[in-house]
Amino acid sequence: MTIKLIYHASGGDIDLDSAGVMQEDGWFTMVFIMLFSDRRATEGDEIPDRSGDRRGWPGDSFFPYPIGSRLWLLSREKIVPRVQFEAEDYAREALEPLLIENMASAVEVKGSTWQPPGLEGAREKWLRLDITITKADGELLPYGFSLRWEAQ
Repeated sequence: MTIKLIYHASGGDIDLDSAGVMQEDGWFTMVFIMLFSDRRATEGDEIPDRSGDRRGWPGDSFFPYPIGSRLWLLSREKIVPRVQFEAEDYAREALEPLLIENMASAVEVKGSTWQPPGLEGAREKWLRLDITITKADGELLPYGFSLRWEAQ
């Protein structure tokens, strides 16, 4: 068991109830960290703020594969089909360790655009990632994340 995280458009929080910190089996927390931690950008990636900071975790040099995703590289992009496909690829890349470690037999990622209820017709669109992980035992774990980016 691990601390239960909850996801909202601004990020994540620890889930609490009247008894204190909630717990869960760890899958959501693991997927959340894999998707929303900043993976180090490759040499060929364009850094959104042009600072040259490729981010990432220094501990990656001790692991067989990096932790996190490169979704942060899309933070200033407009939600157009190319960005949607790149987000899908970055999410698959981030979740690949689940397959390498035989924790999952399949990972499916589908991106789409989305508008929050009450904002229909507004210019602002969000990117939605629907993810289905098939665990090694065959159990399906569906996750959905709606991401709001400040395209500039």
